[in-house]
Formats: sequence, structure tokens, C-alpha cells
Amino acid sequence: AIVTFPLARLAFTTLQQHNWHPKNAVSEAVAAQVFQQVLHEARARESGLSESVVLILAGQKRDDLFSDIAKAVADVARSTSWQDLRPFLVASGAKIVAVAVLYSGFVFILTQTAG
Repeated sequence: AIVTFPLARLAFTTLQQHNWHPKNAVSEAVAAQVFQQVLHEARARESGLSESVVLILAGQKRDDLFSDIAKAVADVARSTSWQDLRPFLVASGAKIVAVAVLYSGFVFILTQTAG
């Protein structure tokens, strides 16, 4: 319970923010994570002289360009994440149900043989 509490709390608040629509919650959570990761990697990348000159000539700021790229990648992640994650979520749910049924069966058998 202690280990899973932070993840469960995050899942609960994310579902609550998205009106209990798991598809939207998962898509937005993945998009936010991807946005942060792409932005961090882009800012960590050093720029060369030619890149700086091209950006100046184009009238673009480096941070604005990185933000636009991160938004575009996050949009792609938002639109494809549910299709990618759905099989894993269904399999995890099936495993949880199977373990709960087996556990309940074992408890039932133990209580019947002990009594």
C-alpha cells in the first residue's frame, strides 16, 4: 500500500480531472510526460553557430522552437497512446481479476475445510 499510494493518488486525481474518462486521462498523462521529456532533451542539446545563425535569420527564438516541437510530439503521443497502451491495460486488468478470483477460491476452500 505504501509503495502504490503515490501512483494510486496520481491516477485518482488524473481520472477526476478528466471526468472519469480513462482514455482521456491516459492520453493526457502520456502527452504531458512526453512534452516534458522532449522539452528537457531539447534544452539540454547544445546549439552550434550555424544553428544560431539560421534561427536568427528565420526570426525564431530557440526556446519557442523547442516548445513548438515538444507540443507537436505531445500531440502525436496524445493521439496514439491509447492504442499503444490499451492491450497492456486490458492484460493487467485481466491478471488482477484472475488473481482475485484465485485468491477468493483459495480462501473459500480454506474456510470450508477448516470449519
